[in-house]
Amino acid sequence: MRYLYTLLFISLFIVKVNAQNISNEGTEFWLCFPAHSPAGTLNNPDLANLSVFITSKSNTSGVVSCGSFSQSFTVTANQVTEVILPRNISYIGDGTFTSINKGIKVLIDDGQPKAVVYGHVFAGARSAATLVLPKLALGQKYFAISYDQSLSTQGSQSQFNIVCVEPNTKINITPRLDGVIQPTFSITLINIGDVYQYQNDSDISGSYIEVDASNSSCKRFAAFSGSSALGILSLGCRPPGGSGNGANISYDPLFQQLYPLESWGKTFPLIPFFDRNTGTIYRVMASENNTTINIDGVTKVLNRGEFYTTPPTNTISLVTADKPVTVTQYAITQYCADSRNRGSNSRPSDPDMVILNPLEYSIKDVTMYSALKQDIRDQFLNVVIPNTGVASFAINGVSYSNRFSAIPGNPDYSYAQINLRQIGGTSFNLKSEVAFNAMAYGFGDFESYAYSAGTNLASSIFINAVRPATNEIITNACRDEVFDFRLVLPYISTKLIWTLESGDASITQEGANLNPTPININGKLLFEYRLPVNKIYTQVGTKQIKIISTIPPTAGGCPSGDEILNFEFEVYDPPPFATFLAQSSACLNNPVKFSLNAINGNRPVISYFWDFGDGTTSTDKEPVHNFTSEGIKTVSLSVKNDVACVSNVYQLPINILKQPQASFAIANTSCSQTAIQFTDQSILNNNSPIYAWDFGDGTSSTDKNPVHIYQKSGDYIIKLVLKTEANCESTYQLSKKIFDSPTADFVDPNACARDNIIFKAINTSSDVVSYEWDFGNGSTSVGKETPPYQFANPGTYVISLKVSSSNGCDYTVKKTIQINSSNPIAGFSVINKDNLCSNQPVQFQDNSSVQIGKIVKLEWIFEYTNGESNTKESYILPAKDSIYTHKYPSTKETTNYQVTLRAYSGNDCYEDFGPISITVKGSPEVAFSPLAGICIDKPKITINQAKEITGINGGGVFTGKGISEDGIFDPVAAGLGKHVITYTFTADNGCNDIKQQEIEVFPLPTVNAGEDVTILIGGQTTFKAIATGNQLTYQWLPSTGLNDATLLNPIASPSETTLYTLIVTSNDGCTISDKVNVNVATKPTIPNTFTPNGDGNNDTWNILYLDSYVNARMTIFNRFGNEVFTSTGYAIPWDGRFNGKDVPIGVYYYIIDTKVEGKKFTGSVTVIR
Repeated sequence: MRYLYTLLFISLFIVKVNAQNISNEGTEFWLCFPAHSPAGTLNNPDLANLSVFITSKSNTSGVVSCGSFSQSFTVTANQVTEVILPRNISYIGDGTFTSINKGIKVLIDDGQPKAVVYGHVFAGARSAATLVLPKLALGQKYFAISYDQSLSTQGSQSQFNIVCVEPNTKINITPRLDGVIQPTFSITLINIGDVYQYQNDSDISGSYIEVDASNSSCKRFAAFSGSSALGILSLGCRPPGGSGNGANISYDPLFQQLYPLESWGKTFPLIPFFDRNTGTIYRVMASENNTTINIDGVTKVLNRGEFYTTPPTNTISLVTADKPVTVTQYAITQYCADSRNRGSNSRPSDPDMVILNPLEYSIKDVTMYSALKQDIRDQFLNVVIPNTGVASFAINGVSYSNRFSAIPGNPDYSYAQINLRQIGGTSFNLKSEVAFNAMAYGFGDFESYAYSAGTNLASSIFINAVRPATNEIITNACRDEVFDFRLVLPYISTKLIWTLESGDASITQEGANLNPTPININGKLLFEYRLPVNKIYTQVGTKQIKIISTIPPTAGGCPSGDEILNFEFEVYDPPPFATFLAQSSACLNNPVKFSLNAINGNRPVISYFWDFGDGTTSTDKEPVHNFTSEGIKTVSLSVKNDVACVSNVYQLPINILKQPQASFAIANTSCSQTAIQFTDQSILNNNSPIYAWDFGDGTSSTDKNPVHIYQKSGDYIIKLVLKTEANCESTYQLSKKIFDSPTADFVDPNACARDNIIFKAINTSSDVVSYEWDFGNGSTSVGKETPPYQFANPGTYVISLKVSSSNGCDYTVKKTIQINSSNPIAGFSVINKDNLCSNQPVQFQDNSSVQIGKIVKLEWIFEYTNGESNTKESYILPAKDSIYTHKYPSTKETTNYQVTLRAYSGNDCYEDFGPISITVKGSPEVAFSPLAGICIDKPKITINQAKEITGINGGGVFTGKGISEDGIFDPVAAGLGKHVITYTFTADNGCNDIKQQEIEVFPLPTVNAGEDVTILIGGQTTFKAIATGNQLTYQWLPSTGLNDATLLNPIASPSETTLYTLIVTSNDGCTISDKVNVNVATKPTIPNTFTPNGDGNNDTWNILYLDSYVNARMTIFNRFGNEVFTSTGYAIPWDGRFNGKDVPIGVYYYIIDTKVEGKKFTGSVTVIR
């Protein structure tokens, strides 16, 4: 026997899980063309065909054969080749029987790359497709899967098919019909390519199919199941036409290749079909008794072959089980698949099923086919991937990472639903650095298909390469590296002859050299053989391994003799150096960050190995490490890529330094507000330290020996952080108690030479025990808090006060003061003296002066009366030549006032100026009341709200936008918005008064009553008026025939032609109007023909004004009396279609019930194309 297998290398941890994986790519495939119930009628059936679609990541070639049919094919990389099988040779037909030589074989030519194969049954209103598994992935035990067969058509039945791939294969079959187990029976398939088909009116899901262990224990077979046709409804959905097979029930065959039990799993993604709001149905089947499943919040316990079927759901989640299960996903009959399909069929669908792949058997790279047959208009792809792989997921080399969303409740996984029609084509390469699951599906009008986009599977014959030094089972071979080999077989071989590369001498193992090791994978006994050969491949590329295994004669129907096993695998270049960055030196016990600098090469790196040169290692991508011993450490890095090739080692030395020791001393000073010296006493490990002082009071320093002043007393922690080369750091701290320094102050007496001054210490602290004064001229005073003193001469003196506290702290305050001359000169002037008005403040400018020093106080009397008590206004330390104001009583009478000023240069030194007489004129007084707003279309108005109220002689004028001097306001000239109006009244004496008010000009609303309309008598129309403005109100005149004359758009149903006027009023009282005419016609004009041929002319049956009968019921019948169109109202005219398809040309009959008494119309209309 001769087989072609694929060499797959896996890393060591994968050996610990269940079975060895292979993918759906292969070189030999078997499928069949099962029975199907065609669309159409019994006399005119629409018979289906079967196409085999073949695609590959590489250029390849092969042969498709079935019976006497044979056709060669070629495949261009990432393209699809279709081979249509002759129906008369390949179709099996209805019934339960064995078909001779009906198996369809796809065989890739020797030495050609592997391919992916799909089988697709198609015809009008019929479509079903399956991913086809390679022979290497076939098994010995299967459970059939179908669905409830109660909705059948033309005798359609639930079914499964068995394809013989090894001669004389005996198979035991235990049917399960509608969940009830039937007696077991056996069949024997004599020839390779024979096909056994089983059919029944009941659902055959759970039927068990296995090889007879006593006769065919080493043999495998391909199994398919489904239905020749059925309908799948959702709960509560009953299409029109009866409770059973309604006219709107669509049927389709179900067709899927079954996965052997060893390829079942425990975790499956549940992603519904895209945008079908009824949801998706799932069925979970158990392979072992007492299997617990969790699905969409439901927990079930199933026995072997039992299944749980969900109601339709749109929930996105995962199904989990404690033992291997299989999950099937079902599409629903079109009418029930989406609530939007009730009449419009806007979301196409049809019954279909797809067997899902578990997350345990995901795949990283696959080229898949997305079918367009038969009349498929929607193509989609569901993808589930761990979050770590989202960023790298691509279709045809283009990233689609932005299409993914997290699976609710399962934050480790994300999903995407991708519209393949938007990408274009039928062949798609899916690739990611992390393995994913994918399902392809498509829908057309009453058409559907769905199948796995690709998967990894279990196998019992496989080979691995092994790294001898570590016993690591690797992903792929790597150039210039040493390998041994490991072969797993389902039997004990007596001799193995290995050829590891074309041109190599063969290596023979037999007898004691074989030494097989029994292993258990998924409960299956297998045998492991090792070849310790130290093989080195020096060239990259696809290599061939040929093994001839001698099988001894055994019982149970296993073959004997030599079995030829051909394996192919890739040899890759190892990745180049992976360089990294780190600091050249570091401090003992400090974390060191290692950052990748560059990793060249075109394959992703998946693991890292760091050796830090101190006996420790890490597998982190960018580790952080603490070194615990000093000295030069050589850090090494090597990386492994996704095909298990390891780079050479990159090394970098790092100098690990000792920690410095920080220390310092503090001067013996303990007073606040006093400079304190800090002295560094640290021990360093280099000559470039960095100092960071923290004085405990929120301040810091970077000096080596800083000086610091504390502002207040307290207990302080002084900390020094010393940093040296490589961020080596040491901290040292001391505590220090600081006492408050005493406080004191005194004020400038602002005195003259004639004053006897009393100096007084103020704001002193309670612990002051002594005072020392220095008067700046050689005179001092000791011990007194408030000493008296008189200066002999005016001038500038520096006065100091020193106080001492009980804890020995001192404080000195110094101030420079001016002793002024004793003879100041007072004086002032009146600004604008001849034009003083009573309604305006009067301004006086100080002109006082002193020979030495400054004026320290001014006293003003602005309304001086001789011999009476006068009100004084005092100003301390006035600025020279300052201006002072005083407001006299506002009156229309002119009044005279007396003003005096006294200027001080000290306490006892002053001079008076005045009294000086001034004249203040009488002033007018204007009253201006608020102004009401005005609409812009109003005529000019006179503003009379402003007037002078005292009776003083004079005249007034208006100013502002849109107003004349005499008060005529024009809203058009002013424009929209708010405007300030100013009224100025000037008395004959020149004094005036000014007042302002604001007036607003309001905009008019806008209105358009709409186009004139025509309605039928008894009909109605809703006005389409448009108005804009501020809080509008509406009034229609006349109100006859209107449902509400105060609405912007009332419903109008006049009994005769009427001209309506719409008056619109804004909240500001501005109004505007417009008119619309409603013409009333007596009856509709009903065309008797139309031509819906898509040329844009007369494509719909348009009846003028019929839409004014909003409750009218339109019904159109064909010549058999069947309804082809109904509507309430006639907003959308009939386009000559029924259920989305053109009606035949001919005469159709209508009834128009307007719901108005006496207005019912009947007749016929002819459809012409």
